[in-house]
Amino acid sequence: MSTTRTYQGEAPVRVNKWLAQEGVCSRREAEALIESGLVSINGEKVTSPGHKIAPGETLTLQEKAARRLDAKLTVLVNKPTGYVSATPEGDQVPAVRLLTRKALQGESGVMPSRRHKLAPVGRLDQDSHGLLILSEDGVVAKAVIGPDSRMEKEYEVRVRGEVTPARLARLRHGLSLDGRRLKAADVTAMRAVAGCASCFARGVTGRSGACATWWASA
Repeated sequence: MSTTRTYQGEAPVRVNKWLAQEGVCSRREAEALIESGLVSINGEKVTSPGHKIAPGETLTLQEKAARRLDAKLTVLVNKPTGYVSATPEGDQVPAVRLLTRKALQGESGVMPSRRHKLAPVGRLDQDSHGLLILSEDGVVAKAVIGPDSRMEKEYEVRVRGEVTPARLARLRHGLSLDGRRLKAADVTAMRAVAGCASCFARGVTGRSGACATWWASA
């Protein structure tokens, strides 16, 4: 069954941008649907990725487009240390190797395979463990790590040395990583055991490596 929606904006907008804003799909996914001839406006097939929809016009996604979007796979992984979330280098082991039926918790009618183009949504460094999201759904990626995302990420970081008030103040102010300014985080000292301390960081920066850099720079 095809799906339709009417554009209620005040000015014409590119179809791919509007579909992304509506949470239907990502811009890239919209362009792929257009190239496949699965998008029409007021009954006329859209042939250009740069086509604009005008106020009051109705866009239709063919049933095949809806099925393609619904088939996008997202996997939640409890990643242990020793695995990399992105493309491996040298003898590194990618986290997708963890996606086996033996490791599956619960039931699933679909198992990840080579035909699935799973990409990390955010990342955990090789020495980090915890929740890793792998998805081929652009909407999921935008919601979690998009520039407008306000979804908070939480990390517990173990460090050598003392978590002093001065260091916490610097961490909370926001530092830089790879030449990019990081958003300030809510950082709290937790406990110290055998010369190691732990702190809890909560913020919208989606990179575990940022935590280590925060500490090294503080």
